[in-house]
Amino acid sequence: MSAYSRAGRPDEVLRLFRSLPFPPNAPHFTTLISSLVDSGHHRAARAAFSSLLVSGFPPTTSALTALLKAHLASSVESAYDYLAAMAAAYNCLVWMLCDSQRVEEAWGLLDCMLENHIYPTVRSYTAILRGYCKQGRVLEAERLVDTMIQIGCLPDVISYSVLIEGLCVVGEFGKVERILGESEEKGWTPNAVTYNIYMSALCRMGFSDEAFRQVDIVHRRGVSVTVETLNMLFDCLYRDSRFSEAVCLLEYSEELGWDVDVFCYNTLMSRLCDVGDFARVLKLLVDLVKKGIRPDMFSFTIAIGASVGLGNSRWQSAYWIIRGLNMMLWHSIL
Repeated sequence: MSAYSRAGRPDEVLRLFRSLPFPPNAPHFTTLISSLVDSGHHRAARAAFSSLLVSGFPPTTSALTALLKAHLASSVESAYDYLAAMAAAYNCLVWMLCDSQRVEEAWGLLDCMLENHIYPTVRSYTAILRGYCKQGRVLEAERLVDTMIQIGCLPDVISYSVLIEGLCVVGEFGKVERILGESEEKGWTPNAVTYNIYMSALCRMGFSDEAFRQVDIVHRRGVSVTVETLNMLFDCLYRDSRFSEAVCLLEYSEELGWDVDVFCYNTLMSRLCDVGDFARVLKLLVDLVKKGIRPDMFSFTIAIGASVGLGNSRWQSAYWIIRGLNMMLWHSIL
């Protein structure tokens, strides 16, 4: 196959590929793709690359580079466009390699970029930074950030968020605090993603007080908190049986600018039922409706259980809750 490819005979390469007495491997696919690209059969090359991915073999650097040529050959009108497209495509390949934890090969692609007078961007280095963090190589990730600053390719909020996530995985919260504290000096601003990564990690590690301290910082900076992070923050309170604080936060969620959902309410209502605080369950159901959040069947089921738990005096509440559930079901059907 390689001999026919060098001779410019893609038809023979394809014939041999199809007649292999065993399933083709990654080198076979690479030879086929390169041959098709070199002969101008770009659509067929892309189809062969798709087959390579379906086969389960990781694409080689040569196959990725050949595919890159196929994408660029028919769509670039000028040298400037070519370089810009090449840079974007190389960055895409670097990300793919780092996602497969093939960081050293990604560095090789950066060398190829320089050889072709295409300079790596912050996206290129951030991909490798992410690859290091996924492998737990946080010291190398920190050194890479320092190198980026030294060469004038300044890390942005995405780069720092990736590094913070890597540090959080290994519990280096002190370094995270230092990075966030130096953000203004380094010329970047943490966003919602940055803080959500940090707060989620704090919650997972059981540092709920520190997580809520970050909530205050986020609120002062006018940064939003995602629903997923809110659920994790509330879960921290539930694990510590701090139900009164959870109820208070839910009741003031609008003032705090938090976009809580029915799941937050259901989880807290269920926990309150478990500890026998039935009156608060019904109060939360009313608060949920007042905020315009639509209760689901689980909300009503919890509230009915709470009404029954309060005794005979609250059977009427259970009756009205059931009526509300029926109305909701009828609206869903209509």
